Amino acid sequence: MSNEDFRLHNIVKRAGESFTLGIPHLSIREGRIHALVGPNGSGKTTLLNLLGLLDEADEGQLLFRGEDVRRASSTLLRARRQIAMVAQQPFLFSGTVLHNLAYGLKVRGEHRSVAHEKALRALNMVGLEGFEKRKVRGLSGGEAQRVAFARAMCLEPKVLLLDEPTTNVDRRYVAVIEGLIGEIQDRLGTTVVLTTHDLAQACRLSDEVFSLVDGRLVERPLENLFSGPVVETNGLKQVAPC
Repeated sequence: MSNEDFRLHNIVKRAGESFTLGIPHLSIREGRIHALVGPNGSGKTTLLNLLGLLDEADEGQLLFRGEDVRRASSTLLRARRQIAMVAQQPFLFSGTVLHNLAYGLKVRGEHRSVAHEKALRALNMVGLEGFEKRKVRGLSGGEAQRVAFARAMCLEPKVLLLDEPTTNVDRRYVAVIEGLIGEIQDRLGTTVVLTTHDLAQACRLSDEVFSLVDGRLVERPLENLFSGPVVETNGLKQVAPC
């Protein structure tokens, strides 16, 4: 079995007239934490949506665990069931925390008792044991984010995608969320891909950091990302030493 969850080759995704995501090659390795880092508008979320199979590239090839994934491919649904994503501003259903966690399992045909057990286990993992009967509208920002994490982990994904996981969280909860990301990977071996504009956070959390500028991957040195001149060679943007 391949040790890659994703392999991208010559990916092009156009968004309007002024922006194009261009990825000549990218490999996301299994069981590791990867960060996509760059300023606003650099293409991080666009790339994350491609990895989440929520959108399709205009050109190029995307392999998930060695299989070509396309809209018409029979592998698409099977691949989607192995991927979970937590949005920057996660949408939670009105009602209880338990309802939010169990809904996706219900859609997948899980028995009610099994769904309940998985929900409680996920809440315990994110430090929210006893929250299953809480109303969503009464949750703090940090609690809501952890409920979204728990909902994703109920699905037991092979890959967890996180879009700016701490951007809308109070500072006091940032360390909690960061610790949770590491714990999920350590305990379950889940592949994690997260986006962030915070280079220090990316380096702190991740086994591998990919930098994006204007829709292009940027090679090291990372320390020059925001100060070094950008040059482009063979379609790959690089930051020249300062």
